[in-house]
This record gives sequence, structure tokens and C-alpha cells, in this order.
Amino acid sequence: MGTKINAVPLQRLTDFKSQFNWTAECEAAFKRLKNALCSSPMLSYSQSSGMFILDTDASNIGVSATLSQMQDNEEKVIEYGLQPSLEKTKRRT
Repeated sequence: MGTKINAVPLQRLTDFKSQFNWTAECEAAFKRLKNALCSSPMLSYSQSSGMFILDTDASNIGVSATLSQMQDNEEKVIEYGLQPSLEKTKRRT
């Protein structure tokens, strides 16, 4: 798998409680994310045969996952997922 991309600065912009403020940190995160999405590995369609692989990663700032499948002896990415961590009050409910 490729390197992990820190998209948290961009995710913070979508919080309805925060004011939209495009910072240098946001610009850098946007460029990293854009470069990662525009380069290999490209997303592939799943096939009826081939082992599926689920890679996960969790930290205090979020949870990410990548669903891949072995196709022609090569790991192909099917889907990416990312969820920022919930605030402590949201975790309790």
C-alpha cells in the first residue's frame, strides 16, 4: 500500500460549527490528496474471484480503511474509506 494521506485539515472545513478558513495546511493537504488520487494505484472494479484484503488503521484523529482484491497476482485497490474520530461526547452516545 502507499503512504497514508493526512486529510484532517480538509475534513475540519466541513464541520458546520467551524468557520471556513483555507490555510497553508489545508492547501498542502489538498495537494497531497490530489496527487495521491491522480497517481497509481487507481481504483479497480471487484471481480467474482480473487481474495479480498481489508487494511485498517486507527488513531486519535481518525480511522481509515482500504479494500483491495488480488487480481492477476497483483493487489488492486477497490475502495478507500476515511472517518475522522468522533468527539468524546459523540462517542458516549
